[in-house]
Parts: sequence; structure tokens; C-alpha cells
Amino acid sequence: MEILKALRARTDLDVPVAVLTSSDAPGEKEWISRLGVRHYIVKPMRLKEFMKIGELIKEELHVAHA
Repeated sequence: MEILKALRARTDLDVPVAVLTSSDAPGEKEWISRLGVRHYIVKPMRLKEFMKIGELIKEELHVAHA
């Protein structure tokens, strides 16, 4: 979380951030959202669902470079 705080302190950077976590705690999601995280992803148990995360990351990278 310290890295997120440092990134957000740099006004010259606009870095898209996605958090991949095993926690589904509402308080954590809310706290991380305040740090400007674009995606809060709870690790899925099934491989098919996990592979969808890769697609999401590809989309974000494409948008960031457009």
C-alpha cells in the first residue's frame, strides 16, 4: 500500500493500478479505492475466471498506451 501512496503523490504520473488480492473485505476495498485503484480483483478459484484477469490487464495496457 505504501507503493500506491507514493504513486499517487506523484502528480506527474498517471499509472493505472489493479490490485489482485485474496481478500474480499469491504473495508479494504473501500480504502484501496480511495488511493485511486482502477480495479480491485479478488483472486478466483477457477482457472477460466483467472484467465479473464489477463484480458482485463491487456485492455488496461491498451488504453494506457492509446
